[in-house]
Amino acid sequence: MSTENIQNSSQKLLDIRRKMYDIREEMEQLKEAKRGSERQLGKIKNLIRNQGMKNPEKYSTCCQAQDKHKNKIASVDNKLGKLKAELQKLSDTAFSIETNGSEPNYKTSKADKYENNSKVECVSSLVALKMKYQEFAADPTRISSMKQMAAKFSLELDAIIKSAIRRKK
Repeated sequence: MSTENIQNSSQKLLDIRRKMYDIREEMEQLKEAKRGSERQLGKIKNLIRNQGMKNPEKYSTCCQAQDKHKNKIASVDNKLGKLKAELQKLSDTAFSIETNGSEPNYKTSKADKYENNSKVECVSSLVALKMKYQEFAADPTRISSMKQMAAKFSLELDAIIKSAIRRKK
């Protein structure tokens, strides 16, 4: 690879990492807004539950406020989903640049991608997958059963990687 290609790849990788950082920051802001709406929604539910809302006008106002917060939460969830998909695509692109020095070709299937790879490339892909699942298992926002499953899968991948490294072919 020429020096110019390395510099271009390094610059692309740096730009991608900046975009990923910006997306994560935006996601955190959206999550905080969602938590705020969820807190307000909880307060409204407690108000209705505790006071009984015998006044129809006050009850209607509370229901409208609930709808407003539910719609806001749904909107934030939708934005978070789009940002998460974009973040995943950027992550895949960064990984491809790091490993291959070029952006991924999304026109080939994953099976085609690994069919002609050397042992080192396959093992490095497995290591990247293992790291991804370790990050998932360490994420405090995940459900504990999913974290346990990810940790177990990570251990199984580790065993596969070690056995592949030990083989002579």
